[in-house]
Amino acid sequence: MDKLRNLWNRLGKGDGYQEFGQDGPVYYQRYDDSGMPQQQTNYGGIQTSQPSVVTQTLTVDDVLEIIGFGAYQRRIIALAGLAWMAESMTVNVLGVLGPEMFCRWHLSPRQEALVSGAGFVGLMIGCILFGWIFDRFGRRYGMLLSVGWSAIYALIAAISPRYIWLIITIFLMTIGAGASSLAAVFSTEFIPAKMRSTSICIMNMFWAAGACLTAVVALVTMGHGEEGPGWRLLMASCAVPLGIFVLIGLSYLPETPRFALASGNPSEAIISLKKIAEINGKHVPMGDLISEESTSMQGSLREILKPGIMLRTTFTISVVIFVVRFSYYGTILQTTEIFQQQDVGTFCELQTKGTDLRCAAMCQRLHSSDYLDLLFTTLAEFPGLALTYLIVDLLGRRRSLFLVLSGVALSYSVLFTCPNRAVTDIVFFIARALSISSFNTIVLYGAEIYPTNIRAVGLGFCNFIGGSGMLFAPLVSNVVSKTSAHLATAIFVGFGCIGAIAAACLPLETTGMKLGEIRLKTR
Repeated sequence: MDKLRNLWNRLGKGDGYQEFGQDGPVYYQRYDDSGMPQQQTNYGGIQTSQPSVVTQTLTVDDVLEIIGFGAYQRRIIALAGLAWMAESMTVNVLGVLGPEMFCRWHLSPRQEALVSGAGFVGLMIGCILFGWIFDRFGRRYGMLLSVGWSAIYALIAAISPRYIWLIITIFLMTIGAGASSLAAVFSTEFIPAKMRSTSICIMNMFWAAGACLTAVVALVTMGHGEEGPGWRLLMASCAVPLGIFVLIGLSYLPETPRFALASGNPSEAIISLKKIAEINGKHVPMGDLISEESTSMQGSLREILKPGIMLRTTFTISVVIFVVRFSYYGTILQTTEIFQQQDVGTFCELQTKGTDLRCAAMCQRLHSSDYLDLLFTTLAEFPGLALTYLIVDLLGRRRSLFLVLSGVALSYSVLFTCPNRAVTDIVFFIARALSISSFNTIVLYGAEIYPTNIRAVGLGFCNFIGGSGMLFAPLVSNVVSKTSAHLATAIFVGFGCIGAIAAACLPLETTGMKLGEIRLKTR
């Protein structure tokens, strides 16, 4: 018991930090290549005639903490949430599009897997491409470009005349959707530390709403199981919220003060902070605005791959994201796949009664009851996000990831018992709830752990490497599952266990820390 208690305590702290200062509070300081503390950069004063707090020097974190959470941050969450809802539709549509095209265009299992596989390749490329754009050209520009890109190709995908064109347009559409996780980078840079996890949970409600909206639109357009333009209407509907975001964002989407300061535009950062204070009804504190972070190496991959704790951080985050992506998107695909099979027979019947029954399950079109069950499992994202809200600050990021990924493995293991449809629905409900909880937590952790100048490219790179889990998901759900549902289940269980172990190896607990005070050792 003592060993387990010590392990649990270590999960709550981590070892990737350096402390200094003997008197007063403990601060965290970044070290350069020579092992010396990095210098702070002074950019001049923020002045006000009625200061609420007077201090000699202020970081962006200090100013945001003093101004507090208010109307401005709620606007930011609504804007970023709208983008996440729109991108959620472009991703979740892959789960229903593959089975539909499998029957409509008489595809092979591998061709069906390529429908979602092409989308997941696009997501991977978009993660690294837009991560670089976010850090090099700004959060605002990256958000507008990625969402507008997705809107254009969603419309083109809706008029695809044949299979190859559909594959190409889905690939291009999801390149833009690859920036969806980077919306967390945008929003967290406006949010005080105490409200960061709550804000990300609220944003993820928009993602869950997008997933539910996809299921509802699929039910309306394709729920009758008939030939027709249903899938085209479904694809076109994905472009509607994307276009709405672009139209609103062109006028109201701001640049983050943290990026402005890190990119050498202190006047823009000061104007932005004053705007936040004005809308929140607060006074800007008096003092000199300083940057604690490097203003060089904007969007540098070399920085996140430095040997030592930085490389370990990038590697372990990538492994966790691999498992999280595989579990989340694999659950989406596996849900429709198993529903198709259970319209013909149970798991055990499909394993023991030969190929005839499995062949009958292969081209079984989804009907309204299947889409309703899909909607039920999609609704699991809301309690999953509530779970994140309850435990991510109470237990910490690392412990939360360890527990929920262990839960994913445990829930999938129930499928070995060959359950009926009701139990299967519950299993997928729990698995999806825990998957979105882990997805939410690792995105929050990744947005916190990297410094501003490499935050987006760091999270984007981890999503690019870990995103290979998305490529593996359709192979397991659309190919392996048609041959052996038990083998597919074993893969889900195994990866859940690997993810839990990787979560325990994350080097630093970031709960409650300001973005400017999280400092990884480079040696």
